[in-house]
Amino acid sequence: MFYISSWQDGWMVWGVAAGILMFFASLQAVHFFRSRGYETFLFIHIILAAVIVPAIYFHVKVQIKGIQYVYAMMAIWAFDYLARFLRIIVSGITSKADVRVVSGDILEFKIAYSRWWKYYPGSYAFIHILLPLQNSWQSHPFSLVSSPLKEDEGKVIIFARIKEGITKSMSEYILRQPSNMLRTIPVLLDGPYGDRHHLHHYNTLILVAGGIGITGVYPYAAELVKSPERKQNILFIWTTSDDSFSQWFGDYIAHLTSDERIQQHIYLTSERHEHEEQDVPTQFFSIEKGERPGKTTPSTPEIEYQLGPTSFGPANGLSRKSSVISASLSLVEHRGNTWVHERATRNHSRPDLKDLVANEISKARGSLAFVVCGPGPLNDVMRCSVADNIQSANARIDYYEEAFCW
Repeated sequence: MFYISSWQDGWMVWGVAAGILMFFASLQAVHFFRSRGYETFLFIHIILAAVIVPAIYFHVKVQIKGIQYVYAMMAIWAFDYLARFLRIIVSGITSKADVRVVSGDILEFKIAYSRWWKYYPGSYAFIHILLPLQNSWQSHPFSLVSSPLKEDEGKVIIFARIKEGITKSMSEYILRQPSNMLRTIPVLLDGPYGDRHHLHHYNTLILVAGGIGITGVYPYAAELVKSPERKQNILFIWTTSDDSFSQWFGDYIAHLTSDERIQQHIYLTSERHEHEEQDVPTQFFSIEKGERPGKTTPSTPEIEYQLGPTSFGPANGLSRKSSVISASLSLVEHRGNTWVHERATRNHSRPDLKDLVANEISKARGSLAFVVCGPGPLNDVMRCSVADNIQSANARIDYYEEAFCW
């Protein structure tokens, strides 16, 4: 009887309603549903939260039991939104972004902001796009990168892979413009967030990126270029589907080639690249020592790199088929979708990451850190490989992972 009569009281109705809504909010937040329609998820989740909070309040206010927890919840929620609002103000409410489609599936944002906060490796920010039909009330997180180009000084750069939702609608908007290339739009920047890994203490860094995950590890290599006094070696490995990366990240890779402490291996993993014959123009093949630039040798020799106490090369499970130019240290060739350099190789294969990890750990004589950012399978392989080989290490080994999931 008590149960039946209690339904006549508002507190019971509000409590049941809050419980049911919280169940649906939790179910909707499962990654399977969230990843298939993030904008829809976010909109519904905010509406549910806006109803759940007052429902809980009306449920407990009658008996005054637990009301302090409701006030605490409201205070935390309000503080979160206030802090985000203040971050947006600090970043500049008049921020502008130059947006363009830099390849078939990549958007680039060059954002001029207030500069009241300083970009750092590992940082990311939420961006509001202030355009009609672009859901300006929503914000989306993206990793931040600093451009090596002088004309971009004082700006933060975002690269976003075009998928569904905001990136797709934004790319369609850009491509509809008369110029079809570049558009300056108002934005709001909420950031920076993210932890900075303190990697300067390690003797060697192994940076491994997959696809757009390059934005998560590149800043650590670029930071080394700015610190010539640091005695550190970096092996930089990037797996990407094809060589269109030179259209949007070529200048960044070229920037790293200026530092002899950094070795780069780029792997083109699509089937078209894995099975094609070597099709690089002859000027991109190795130029032997003593030969003048322009005189080419039609071969792709096995390459062994020596960087202080650490050697990087095919023996480490890295190179199967590569195209390299060994001319001046400062020379970078851009030809079509191809770039090559003495300290950067383009490989038409998939890297043997398990072999790489085992070899690097076994020969390490100083501290070693792995920093990984890529799709789930790549992260899983790297994490498991480090765990399998860490017992054989002769020095300190650490593993850092940046994962694009939330």
